[in-house]
Amino acid sequence: MKKSLLSLVLLLFLCPLYCQTFTGCLEVDFEDIPNQIPAEGLVINDQYFASHGVTFTLENGQAPILAQVGGVATAFGSAFGNDAPAPGSDIGEFFLTDDGSLFGLSMIPVIVTFANPIDSFSTCVLDIDFDEYFIIEARDENGQTVLADTIYSGDPGTGDGIASCWGFNFDGCEGTIYSVRFEGFRNVAGAFGLGMDNFSFCFSGVDLANQLTVTPTNQTCDSETGLITINNLGNEPHLYSLDGVNFQSDPVFPDLPVGTYTLFVQDTAGCDATFEDIEIEAFVPLQINEVEVVDTQCAEKNGSISITTTPSLGVTYSIDGTNFQSNNTFENLAAGGYPIFILDADGCPYTSGASIAPSTLPSIDGFAATVDACNDGSAQLVASASGGTGALTFNLNGGTVQEFGSFDNLFAGEYLLAVTDELGCEASELVDVEGGPLFLIDEVITTPPTCGPPDGEIQIQASGGTGNLYYHLEGFTWSATPIFTELTAGTFKVTVLDAVGCKTSTEVTLPPPVCQVFIPNVFSPNLDGENDEFELFTNSLYDVNVLKYEIFDRWGELVWRRENFTIHTSDDWWDGYFRGQPATQGVYVYVIHLQYNNGVQQVKAGDVCLIR
Repeated sequence: MKKSLLSLVLLLFLCPLYCQTFTGCLEVDFEDIPNQIPAEGLVINDQYFASHGVTFTLENGQAPILAQVGGVATAFGSAFGNDAPAPGSDIGEFFLTDDGSLFGLSMIPVIVTFANPIDSFSTCVLDIDFDEYFIIEARDENGQTVLADTIYSGDPGTGDGIASCWGFNFDGCEGTIYSVRFEGFRNVAGAFGLGMDNFSFCFSGVDLANQLTVTPTNQTCDSETGLITINNLGNEPHLYSLDGVNFQSDPVFPDLPVGTYTLFVQDTAGCDATFEDIEIEAFVPLQINEVEVVDTQCAEKNGSISITTTPSLGVTYSIDGTNFQSNNTFENLAAGGYPIFILDADGCPYTSGASIAPSTLPSIDGFAATVDACNDGSAQLVASASGGTGALTFNLNGGTVQEFGSFDNLFAGEYLLAVTDELGCEASELVDVEGGPLFLIDEVITTPPTCGPPDGEIQIQASGGTGNLYYHLEGFTWSATPIFTELTAGTFKVTVLDAVGCKTSTEVTLPPPVCQVFIPNVFSPNLDGENDEFELFTNSLYDVNVLKYEIFDRWGELVWRRENFTIHTSDDWWDGYFRGQPATQGVYVYVIHLQYNNGVQQVKAGDVCLIR
C-alpha cells in the first residue's frame, strides 16, 4: 500500500551519504554543484548524477536552468524583489527554474529522474499565490503515476515569496519511485514561472531525516565517559545498536569511552540505516590564557580585571565565588587582591587570582610667595609637591604647564596653583600673593600752550605708594612738586616715584595751538634782503603745512605754484619772477591752502602788491 504525506515543514536530511550504491538519504540545494560554480542561467542536467544518481530535465527535452535570488525576474516576482523569497525562507542564493522565462500561464514540466528507486522525497516550491497551483506526480519504473498531489495557492504555508515545502514517504524498505514530475498553472492574468529548491530523497531504509536525531554528550570534568542519545520524532518504534549485533529499544547509550561510533537503527519491518562518525570527544580543560589588570589611578576605585580563556563560549566569571557573570571584565575595583572563580560551559570550576596596585594623588607640600610691593607684577611664587605617578607639572590658573614650581612676575592677587602627574591626577590649592599700597596716578590736569612763549602746564594727582612722592617729566629733573610749567606742545612721559622705589607712569599729550598765519599785502623783490619774497609767517615754535600755494596775475594766469611744504621753508615762496623774468609791478591774486598741527585745514585768498 502506498500513501502520500503533505507536509509544509522543510525536511532537513541528516543521514550519511552512500553515493557509491545510492542507499541512504541525499540532498541537493544548488549552493554546491560538483565541479562547477553556481551562476545565474547555468544549465542543470546531470551534474549530480555521479554523486547522487539524479538528473534534471524538462519535458520538452531541454534542461532547467539555475536562478539567483534577487537577480533578474526569471521565476517570480514578490513584494521582496525579483526572484526574492520571503524573509525566513531557507533558500540560499540559488534555486532551480524551468526555462528562465517569466511568461504565460503555465510552465514547462520538470522531471527529476533517479538512477536507483527512492522511497521518500521532498522539495520546496517558491511563491505559490494569485490562484496558482502545482501538480506533483511520483512515477514507477514504467512511467506510471503511483502518487499525485496538488498544492493550491491559499493552502497553509503558501503565499507571496514563501517556500512551500512538500514531501512523501512510502511504506517498506525498498524504493519504488524512479522519477518525479512537477507541473504548474496560473488561472489569472499575469506571468508564470517555476522556482524550486532543497531537493531531498532517501533510497531505502529507515527515514532518518524525518524521524531521528542523534546527540552525543562528550566527556566532562565530572565524568570520564560520555553518552549517545537518540530522539525518535516518529510514531514507529525502533531498535538501536552500536555494534550492529546487539540491539536495544532504549534510546540512550551511557558510559561510553571517548571515541567514534556508528549507530545502527532498525524499524519493526526490519529496515535498517546507520549514523556514522558519531564522536564522543575527550574533556579538554579550559585554559586561562591571560589575566589582565589595570591598576587604580588617582587614588580612586577605577581598577579593572579582564580574564581571557580558551574556550570562551558559555564561560562565566566571578571575583567573590557567588555572583557569576558572562562578561569577562570587572571594573570600578579598589586596590587589593582578588580571587578569580571561573565556570566553563559544563559548569567545571577553575580558579586564579589578581592584585590591583594602589595609587596616590599628587600633593602640594608647601609654597612661598614674595610681596608685589609696587603692584607692578614683581612678586614670585615657589611651590613644592610630591606623590602621584611619574613626573609632576605645575600651572597657575589653568595657564601654561611647566615642569618646575617657580612662577615670576606675578601681580598681587589670588591664584589657583595646580599640580598634575603623568596620569592626569591633580591636586590644587588657592594661593594669595600680597601687594603693597595701591600706587596710582589718579588724574593729570593739562593746560595746552598758546601761540605766545611756552606756557603749557601739566599737573599730576597721584595716590597710594609709600612715603613722599616725587614727580618726573621726561626731559626735566625730578621734583617734589607735581606741577610742570612753561611747556610747549608734545607728548610727555609722566612718572611718579615713592619712598621705597615704586614707580607708576603714564603719557600726557599737550595739543599744539592753532597759531595765526600772517600774510603780507606787499613785497619788493629788489634783492635788498628785506621782503624779497611773498612769504607767510607764524609762531616759530609751531609749524603749519602749506598744502597748495598759487599766485595769479590780474588776467587769471597762473604765475607761481608750489605744494606740500612747511611754512618755515625758504625755498618755495614766490620770488617775484615769472618765466625766468622779473614780473611786472602790480597787484596779484593768491590762493593758499593751509593745514595746522591739529589737522584743521583753511583756505586763504587775497591780493598782494608787487613793488619794484
